[in-house]
Amino acid sequence: MFIRRTFTGKSREAHSEKMRSVEQRFRTLVEFSSEGIRLLDLHGQVLYTNATAAQLLNLSSSNTLSISLYDVLSHTDKRAVAKAFERVTTAPGLSTKAQYSITQADGTTRWLEETYVNRLNVPDLAAIVATLRDITEQKQAERERETRLQERGDVLAQMQQIQTEEARLQLQDFVKKLVIEQDMLREREAQARTTAELTSDYAYAYHFRPDGTIEREWTTSAFMALTGFEPEEFDERGWEHFIHPDDKEQVEERLRTVLAGLSNVREWRITTRQGEILWLRDYCRPILDPETGEVVRVYGAVQDITQRKEAEQQKDDFIGMAGHELRTPLTSVKAYVQLARRGLQRLANSSVSEAEKITRIDDLLERIEHQVKIQTRLISDLLDVSRITANNLELHFDVCDLIKVVREVVTDQRAVNTERPFNLTLPEVDTLPVIADADRIGQVLNNYLTNAHKYSDDNKPIEVRLEIEREFVRISVQDEGPGLTPYEQQRIWERFYQTPGKKIQHGQRPGLGLGLYICQTIISKHNGEIGVTSQRGIGSTFWFTLPIIQQGD
Repeated sequence: MFIRRTFTGKSREAHSEKMRSVEQRFRTLVEFSSEGIRLLDLHGQVLYTNATAAQLLNLSSSNTLSISLYDVLSHTDKRAVAKAFERVTTAPGLSTKAQYSITQADGTTRWLEETYVNRLNVPDLAAIVATLRDITEQKQAERERETRLQERGDVLAQMQQIQTEEARLQLQDFVKKLVIEQDMLREREAQARTTAELTSDYAYAYHFRPDGTIEREWTTSAFMALTGFEPEEFDERGWEHFIHPDDKEQVEERLRTVLAGLSNVREWRITTRQGEILWLRDYCRPILDPETGEVVRVYGAVQDITQRKEAEQQKDDFIGMAGHELRTPLTSVKAYVQLARRGLQRLANSSVSEAEKITRIDDLLERIEHQVKIQTRLISDLLDVSRITANNLELHFDVCDLIKVVREVVTDQRAVNTERPFNLTLPEVDTLPVIADADRIGQVLNNYLTNAHKYSDDNKPIEVRLEIEREFVRISVQDEGPGLTPYEQQRIWERFYQTPGKKIQHGQRPGLGLGLYICQTIISKHNGEIGVTSQRGIGSTFWFTLPIIQQGD
């Protein structure tokens, strides 16, 4: 079965623009996150502060990197923060938190809670990640609750000392106030739930019974849609059923933290009804019984961070792969240089003819040159991807003869791969003018031919065709390699994607998974289309089109 996927120039440009927009939104999300974010080194020196953290700490944008962790703290708070920070630096992955107060410009006090996570072992981060949260309202609520409890205690003490009608009336009045407060609390809870539903937030509330059981009070419809389950089915199976097996232990630990009366933020995975694994960032806050101090309810808000996690994993995989691929040619060059030096010493004292000496040394130099070309190609791909990401890929458009461009690329490939049969089919015209960047079009065709050579046997021919289709010209490269599945045909144009399990011929290396992504961008900027038709076990035909210069253009 042949499956053909085509992209119009406009849809491909829209897709590229969408990807750039997503990446820009991700950077903006970090900088203007509702949570304060700071990066600290091992000694507490600030490496980065986002706008929210600077605002919470009353810092101007000019001095966020000139302070340490303790510069904005009082003497009392410094000891608590230092103790927490010292503990988190003892091992990678540890998490601690500290609370402290900041005096604002108007003389009022702002309370902050800062959570520290040790990410010193992450190569691209190497920092203590600190997240700031304003808990001023929480502190004020705690003080108000303590005041009310004290007031109630005072009233009860007066009742015990003075059994008068006036004291009984005071107690009745106090009870009425408590009832009114409870009614207001229930009303605010109903309003919060309604707001969450209307804004499509992922939110929930659970009730902790005295017998130790946990009962779901409500979840927003958006959260249930995220899981794919109906509320009744969710309750019947229990929340433990949906947690990823590798995360169950940390979720149980988190439950113990919440039962201790502490708010908590964790990242963990769920398995949806469709079997999809999603990453969630879950913030929950316990509500305590004012009488017993026990947790009676927990409210939670959830973020779907699956795309962020996938991007982080993709970045980590790419860094590891790029480092390995860039080191490999350098290692080979070093080895060949050492062989050449030893060979020169041996040949200088041997009876081998000058011609044979030159041949041996030339062979080693040719191998070195080959590895240098590999290194150069890898670096060029990385630079092109960087330019594409920054929307700064330069193209130099001019009128050029496409027949000449294609013939020169195929001739170069024949010279490099002498044992490979290349069959070139051209239209019956002398020239075929197009407005294009000839070097970049040659880069796309070279990538097609290199892949065809890399994934098929030497005795298998590679067919190169240049065909005129009305106002477009179509260039295609057909091989007799292993072919691609429909899923692989969709993924190969993505940045960093590499088809798994493909056997590479001629001792070549797989590369960084950037070539076809770059080709797609180049052809899109030429207002052309790009695609592949393939069948597993038979081979693949990679193609692209370019508009032809029409008479009168």
